[in-house]
Amino acid sequence: MPLRFARALLLLALLLTAVGIFVPFLPTFARDGLDESWMLGMNAALAQGLIPGRDIVFTLGPYAAIYTRNYHPGTDAGMLWGSLYLALSFAFLLHGLCRQTRWPLRVATLVVFAGLAYSRDALLLFLPLLAGAYTYRTAIQSHRTDSGERALLASLALAYAPFGLLVMIKGSMLVACVFTQLLSTALFVALKQHRTALVILLAPVLSAFAWWTLAGLPVAALPDYFITIVPIIAGYGEAMATNGPLAEVILFVALSGALLAYLAMAEKARGPVALYLILLFAAAAFLAFKGGYIRHDNHVGHALLAACHLLLAALLACLLRPSRTALALLCASLLAWLGSSAFHALPRHNLALIPPTFVMTDHALLQRHLAAREWGAATRLTLAAGARHLVETTWSTYADAARGLALRLQAPHGLEAQHAQHMNALATQSGFPPFAGSTDIYSFRQTRLIASGNHWAPRPVFQSYTVYTPELAELNRRHLVADDAPDNILLRLEPIDRRLPALEDGPSWTALLSHYRPVAFVSGYLHLEKSARPEPAPMQSLGTRRHILGQRIEVPGTAARLFARIDVRPTLAGRLIGLLYKTSPLSITLELHNGDTRHYRFVAGMGRAGFVLSPFIGSAADFALLYAPSDALDGQRVRAITLDGDVRRWQTDFALELDALPSAGIATAPLPGLTLPQPIPANLPVHEATHCDGNLEQLNGLRAHSAQAVTGMLHASGWLARSAARGEPARGIQLILTAPSGERYRLRTQTDPRPDIAAYLGQPELAAGGFIVAADVRGLEGPYTLRIAHEDNGIVQHCAGPAIPLQFGRGITTGH
Repeated sequence: MPLRFARALLLLALLLTAVGIFVPFLPTFARDGLDESWMLGMNAALAQGLIPGRDIVFTLGPYAAIYTRNYHPGTDAGMLWGSLYLALSFAFLLHGLCRQTRWPLRVATLVVFAGLAYSRDALLLFLPLLAGAYTYRTAIQSHRTDSGERALLASLALAYAPFGLLVMIKGSMLVACVFTQLLSTALFVALKQHRTALVILLAPVLSAFAWWTLAGLPVAALPDYFITIVPIIAGYGEAMATNGPLAEVILFVALSGALLAYLAMAEKARGPVALYLILLFAAAAFLAFKGGYIRHDNHVGHALLAACHLLLAALLACLLRPSRTALALLCASLLAWLGSSAFHALPRHNLALIPPTFVMTDHALLQRHLAAREWGAATRLTLAAGARHLVETTWSTYADAARGLALRLQAPHGLEAQHAQHMNALATQSGFPPFAGSTDIYSFRQTRLIASGNHWAPRPVFQSYTVYTPELAELNRRHLVADDAPDNILLRLEPIDRRLPALEDGPSWTALLSHYRPVAFVSGYLHLEKSARPEPAPMQSLGTRRHILGQRIEVPGTAARLFARIDVRPTLAGRLIGLLYKTSPLSITLELHNGDTRHYRFVAGMGRAGFVLSPFIGSAADFALLYAPSDALDGQRVRAITLDGDVRRWQTDFALELDALPSAGIATAPLPGLTLPQPIPANLPVHEATHCDGNLEQLNGLRAHSAQAVTGMLHASGWLARSAARGEPARGIQLILTAPSGERYRLRTQTDPRPDIAAYLGQPELAAGGFIVAADVRGLEGPYTLRIAHEDNGIVQHCAGPAIPLQFGRGITTGH
């Protein structure tokens, strides 16, 4: 009786843990930011009835909320029921593997899963591995009786049916699910159990149809969803790759190799079943490796995916083949996870810090230990922080589920009310007025537009940094020239990873120029209205020439505006390395007529799609001048370009195709109907501030730290606070331009909400300290210096910091 009671208690704990991990009873709410924008964007698109694969194209699918845990009244029910189904499936599979496991290991298993609940990517990627491990256990224990075969078929149908939902949550899960499904099918074909193989093959397919239909989507659109996922998966590695610490990669490979070697030695007598298990673990490790180390940055979704997967895989090996060796591998994987967590929790590069998933309160002390090479002290500090993290995250997994369930039962409309409060706050911060008709926003921050109450009409690939293949770019371009194109566009250039700004949604720029007209700047966004009479005109081909990497290429001056397509391809070695790890990045250098030189990252897929090469467009203010007469951007015309890359991974020669952009639609007046702020004399007293915190982060598409030549427009953004420690944002933020003669001009700014600053500094009020300005500075000539300031009781106060030298009108030679 006590043994039966203990088993029942462990089963109950497993069910509660599974529900706590997967079911977001206490969800997150809409916030401003890059990831937060696509989270709300997917929910809003689905609530509006947009069809994934046709109307909306992203790596996530109709049940995206299960992955994001983000609340929306229109998707909450699907999020809850789908999550509950995953939780029960997870509990079923884990219970099947743990039935013969001793209770201490069972408890440890539940603690590890509850402690890693924050890594949604690792948990979802683990489910196919778990189903495969269950298949392995079933294959070596299956009975030959009729009743045993029926039970086997039923259990495997339950194990593989969740795959249909996984690919509806996140399209990129298709690779892991299909590989596991085909591998398991091949195993039972080799074992001559063809009915079992057929069940494994059909269960995910039927499940996908069922979940797609339950989402209210037409079955005929399901193929489109999978077709559009392909270019997103295929182009991700080259477009999104970033580099991180190599030691982390080497440690993951070493421990994964040791784990595979252990399984190979332990299972060598089982023949095809052993091969199945090794391939299963190897494929899961490879996908975790790619998911964690292609974009090897401080984003928690990437930074800790591989480390979390390694820990879960080692735990699964312990469940399948318990031994001292397996336990040693589990301990080593735990230490590797601790090391990765501690590293990525350290603040570096100003505000680059992952969300606080790892409780490392003594950052400064750990950094001092590491700098002094006091490895023992650093290890003890990390272990203590890891123990706190595991306890706090485990507790929060159960506590948040309990609080959320109580809230849902006691106040059924409570979450909807909180959602409305968050949306109202975001609407106030964004400052967007009502727009007549439908509106889209470039390049991201859909949260601001959706919260404003305007009718959001998104382009198919609705975040510009993900438009990294010609196929995806063409979807967006066609959307802009269609009859149901949005009536308004809010445009801001926000490239990630130091990409050339013109690359993001490059082909769409030609449609914007021919079908839209500038109206105003609103909260730092260029407002474009759809033209009553679009004026599309074919581009004039200037021919295609081949060049080599590293060659300085003179850009012809025969046309004021040039559209380019650059077709550079990886070598065979580059393709292989890109398949196994990541693609080596390309870079492009632009030499401008004003003497300025710009260096950017170049994404090959975006380059093949096409982009405006000349004049250089670094901001929304520059983009506005594309509607002005051709001489408005003369200083920013490109004189020459140089494309660089590793010749071992990229073919040395590439094709450069140039087209002259049509003059149709170009205004005869400077900017008709568009009123821009201009520098005004600084008549108020200007003093040095006793204290202020902040930073001028971007200036005309560059980091605002060195000299620039400015011709036409000045576009700048950053944040400022009277005191960050006290949570006092600055008021009346402005930029002060000072001539050598001492004559001063000032530029008033608009508010640009910065919740990232507020969250990092723990001061919610500082979200109002963000600023942005787009100004017409064509009236200035000669050298000036730029400083940030704020107004306090009629006194303009300069903030401490170096003055940035600028040259207006005439060019200066600079390097960036």
